[in-house]
Amino acid sequence: MEHAHSGVDVTLQAERAQSHIDVNRLTEWYAGGKHIVDSLKRIDHAISSDPDFMALGPVHDIYRLSKQERYTRAAQRFQLARSKIVSGEVQRPPYSIATKGDEGRFLRLALGPDGHTMMIHDAMFLPTLYTQCSDEQRDAWLPAATNYAILGCYGQTEMGHGSNVTGLETVAVYDPASETFDLHSPTITSTKWWPAALGRTATHAIIHARVVLPASGTEDRNSDVGVRPFLVQLRDLRTHENLPGVESGDIGPTIGVVALEEGWCRFTHVQLPRIAMLARHGHVTKEGTFVRPPRKFSKRTYATMMGVRAGMVASSASLLGRAATIAVRFCAVRRQFRVPNGGKSETQVLDYPQVQRRTIFWVAATYALHFTGKMMVGMNKAMEAEVVAAGSGAMIGAVHAIGTCLKAVTTTLSCDGIEELRRTCGGYGYSSFSGLESILGQALLQYTGEGENMMIIQQAARALLKLYHARLDTTTGAMQGDTAAHLATLWGPHFDFIRTAEELRCTPATFKLSHMRDVAGLINAFEHRAAALLVRTVIAGGAVPNALASCAQWEGIRAATAFGELLIVKAFAQGLRETEPVVGVETQQTLVQLFMLFTLGGIEKNGAEFMMDGYLSPQDFAHIQEEVKHLLTEIRPSAVSLTDAFGFTDTELNSAIGQYSGNVYPTLLEWAKLEPLNRGAVVRGWEKHYGKTLEEGRKLLLDSTGTLQRAHGSAARCAQMNSNASASTGHRDTACIYWKSWGAGPRTLSITGFVHRLHR
Repeated sequence: MEHAHSGVDVTLQAERAQSHIDVNRLTEWYAGGKHIVDSLKRIDHAISSDPDFMALGPVHDIYRLSKQERYTRAAQRFQLARSKIVSGEVQRPPYSIATKGDEGRFLRLALGPDGHTMMIHDAMFLPTLYTQCSDEQRDAWLPAATNYAILGCYGQTEMGHGSNVTGLETVAVYDPASETFDLHSPTITSTKWWPAALGRTATHAIIHARVVLPASGTEDRNSDVGVRPFLVQLRDLRTHENLPGVESGDIGPTIGVVALEEGWCRFTHVQLPRIAMLARHGHVTKEGTFVRPPRKFSKRTYATMMGVRAGMVASSASLLGRAATIAVRFCAVRRQFRVPNGGKSETQVLDYPQVQRRTIFWVAATYALHFTGKMMVGMNKAMEAEVVAAGSGAMIGAVHAIGTCLKAVTTTLSCDGIEELRRTCGGYGYSSFSGLESILGQALLQYTGEGENMMIIQQAARALLKLYHARLDTTTGAMQGDTAAHLATLWGPHFDFIRTAEELRCTPATFKLSHMRDVAGLINAFEHRAAALLVRTVIAGGAVPNALASCAQWEGIRAATAFGELLIVKAFAQGLRETEPVVGVETQQTLVQLFMLFTLGGIEKNGAEFMMDGYLSPQDFAHIQEEVKHLLTEIRPSAVSLTDAFGFTDTELNSAIGQYSGNVYPTLLEWAKLEPLNRGAVVRGWEKHYGKTLEEGRKLLLDSTGTLQRAHGSAARCAQMNSNASASTGHRDTACIYWKSWGAGPRTLSITGFVHRLHR
């Protein structure tokens, strides 16, 4: 492979030179501003030249470490980064960190792609304290938590129940006499299972348990008032050993995020003070009476998960974008086969149409998910602000429905894309050094965590069904005007696609070929599909209320998935309107092409759902397939630049085949030489095991007369061969075997010598 003097592969130089998009402006817009791009570059360079971080070894070392070693390495990087923040070192050059945003970028880059176990402290523990604690509890606990004097995690999921929060079995029985709760794990399935940092790392945890109150004067048995969160100290703050009654550990190896400790924990009658129950949205009085929150705040107990799901929607774009960057760069550099009459050079893999479909489509999907993530995070922040400022819960229902839907749809899309991109890289995608295995592991965690996707999307399906029936006048079969207006105001414009069966029948819509290059026309196509699938779900459910939950398993999942994809398409279109004055005309045209590719590719994938009621004809579908091919050809010259604009550093990608330089093969060889299996002249364990096997095999030759006779026969034939060879070349005994087992040092013997040695 040729390389330019700059160290960048000449193929990637040519790729970047042929693109007409303004990469700098697009990168700055994608990141959120020039100041953010400058900050990332400055911090990344400072970390890469910081001797303290260099002493920990390169980030690609993680591919050669065990789980324990990766856990320790991540903890080292976290402690070093925190020390530099606390000491103020990062405020001085070369870091020059001046804002919270800079600090967040420093932590992200300093920790590397492996992250660390205590990410959960910032992601779930602190947000729960902020949103679920009373003012007195905040004053008591937040100073220690925000200054990392304690480390916390979030313990909801149990062995027997995860997303079904109402089924949790851990109990907290209140005793008015002592004003304490007795926290207990009554069954094996009540064991807390999966929460990150719970087993070995965190000092405290938010533990969700069923609150059981004593019988009152009007009741003759204890009262179960549901699941509530508690702040529980797990370990001694000096020794870090478990407190009495607490048993915990790590659950063992997982598919991805290897450095993360996933924990389990059991409680045996642990006594908690009454103040341990988080009390902003419901509390227990001294006498043992439960004071419930207003109904509109009933879901606020799970606000942390709503925020985490919003974050998952946003990070799905980041994970998919990393994989797309790696795959596109690799496929641009990689060459395979010569085209007849195509010259001496082999063809770039990225020039094959099927490879373009398997890579560039996911570049388009990354931009779509980027816009969607911004929308989802913005909605969640607006809901939080509304609750805090106005005490209103008006947005909770909409954010919950949209959040559960988009968590499922976006993380599924991300996993599917990363896996296809990995496969597109062929054998190199199978190597851990590609970085794709690690990225896929993180994506699978998001697919599974906080509600497995096929389960959680049923919540969105049921919300859509309820909204449909709330807007429907059961007498006339038409939408109620006042109710529709009210719900549109309450839930926002995201649900205005809903139509009745009568409306769809009376105003039949059809797809027009002109829609293939029209943003509004493509949005209409996705709206029609979502509305039609929701009507089919209603019809499948019939008039029996219980049937609605059943149909949500089948038609409802399809309808909710279509709703999620509609939200993504709308977010993408809205993002395009915002970028137009920022990125320049030619770049904007390419982004619009990406929008067309993403939407038409989605129609191509789910053609049956667009054709089921005649909205799309088979002829239209054939035209769409051809249009997808045209769009891939149009976007192809800018493929590398479009991924460059994601702005990922080589440290973040941690890939031998996806570096900005494109120096794939030298990097692969360099990293391979560092593999521990390659240490020493002979691999450790060879002589004890494989060598012993060979020794036993050679002993069989000595012990077997028949084998020895056959060996003598082979020697005679070999001698004849040697004699013939010597007549023509002047050399004798040229047929040799090599082994290092008998005697001292390496030996080379002819076959005749080998047999004679055996005979002796």
